[in-house]
Amino acid sequence: WSLDKRHYGADHPPRGLQLPPDGANAAAFWLTRAWNEASAGIPAWPDSHSMGTVGWRRNKPTADELAASPLARRVEGSRWSWSGVAGFEFARGGELVTPWGKGVWGLVSKAAGGAEDPSKDAQVKACADCLFADFANANHNVRFSWDADPPTFRSVRVGDLQEVAGKWLGGGGPAA
Repeated sequence: WSLDKRHYGADHPPRGLQLPPDGANAAAFWLTRAWNEASAGIPAWPDSHSMGTVGWRRNKPTADELAASPLARRVEGSRWSWSGVAGFEFARGGELVTPWGKGVWGLVSKAAGGAEDPSKDAQVKACADCLFADFANANHNVRFSWDADPPTFRSVRVGDLQEVAGKWLGGGGPAA
């Protein structure tokens, strides 16, 4: 959970921000409720394609997180194409190798909803069973389709909902 003005430099925060976790400072509750009240009270509040207060802490997975996540174990070490361009690899330990430079990948923080909603907006705000892939100064949430032949993914960029398709090329993946 995080509420920081720097998260919304290129977009407005969405309406209905999720409250902080139990035990958080009272100021965090006050500020979130004030923001929610203000956005609800402004009829022309713009639609937002940014994450709310959950999902901003995007760290490489720990060994324990990898062990607990079938999705992360399946993806680790796999190679994919990104919009038809080969060279996209979910390398060991949360390292991401792309034709556009190195990045990080990991588990998307859990947020309310998202599991049954296939929309791009839901994939950003509440992406269940997703990984993030952050590179080239952009954050992406990635959802995999393992039943496709070969397996594929759909990536949605946080902020503008730009969608990119990927295709499995080898390693990790289906055999894992």
